[in-house]
Amino acid sequence: MQSLIISMWVILVFAGVYFFFYSAWDGINRTFLIKQHRKIMEYFRSEQKLEDFYTDNYIEDFKTFAAYKKEMDISKNELPVFIILLGKPLYLLSIVRHKIFSFIYRRTEILQGRWVDLKPTRKVFVGLIVSFSIIIYLIYLGIIRAINSITLSINAFSTLGFGAIPVKGASRYITILEGFLGWFLLSIFSVSLISQMLQN
Repeated sequence: MQSLIISMWVILVFAGVYFFFYSAWDGINRTFLIKQHRKIMEYFRSEQKLEDFYTDNYIEDFKTFAAYKKEMDISKNELPVFIILLGKPLYLLSIVRHKIFSFIYRRTEILQGRWVDLKPTRKVFVGLIVSFSIIIYLIYLGIIRAINSITLSINAFSTLGFGAIPVKGASRYITILEGFLGWFLLSIFSVSLISQMLQN
């Protein structure tokens, strides 16, 4: 039981360390944060709406979906009916997510123009809403980072293997160290469990 408690603490301590290092699983690093911050600055400086920023991010997806639909329409007479019937729900499922998000962005548009053109009272309102939204987004990123850190720690500790270790630099060597610790502690736990079973 003692080795199990120590194992839990080791997993949590290493997860705390991984929280502050880049992981390919979530992709949250300075470059990502700078990119997001630049989008916010561009949003306040330009006439673009939130929906425009969203569609700009997924323009390639939209082109792919349009090409897929066009290909289905052209091939309608050359393919069996059930093949076309399989493709239509697939196309709809692909496009519906984007339509929902476009609708949400359209409805939550608060700036409606450039920041410099807003009246002072409107600036206060928009500033508060944007500040609150940024805080919620940072909390969300923190939760995602924490979940990925714990998952990474459990994976390293239990030596399940990654294929490629999703961390770089010093944290890669910390992950290898945790793998050795996990192997050692799990061995002790297994031996003590088997000895207790044999004694009973």
